[in-house]
Amino acid sequence: MTTVLEDTRKLKRDIKYLNDTLKAAQDKLKQIEDSCQHNWGATVADHIYHKGYHIPGDPPGKGGADHQFPMDVPARTEKRWKRVCLKCGKIEYTQRVVKNVSETPQW
Repeated sequence: MTTVLEDTRKLKRDIKYLNDTLKAAQDKLKQIEDSCQHNWGATVADHIYHKGYHIPGDPPGKGGADHQFPMDVPARTEKRWKRVCLKCGKIEYTQRVVKNVSETPQW
């Protein structure tokens, strides 16, 4: 029968081993991605949707200077795009955009 102390020591050893293994795998992946001459696939919209919600506010009868009224927080969508390297599988995301304004003559 093992003691709690032995169990915790074993778990700590396991955690250290797994952290070391994870770090080595992440370093190897970074090395592969850094040495790849990327061939990016098509840019895909990958927007993030945040669902709206309701904040009920303070119950009636509870006044004061810091009274919280009920309010609705609207849903919103964060625009985001991603691209994937066809060689190594690296995924990149961006939320930056360049706004192009052009004028075309109307006949």
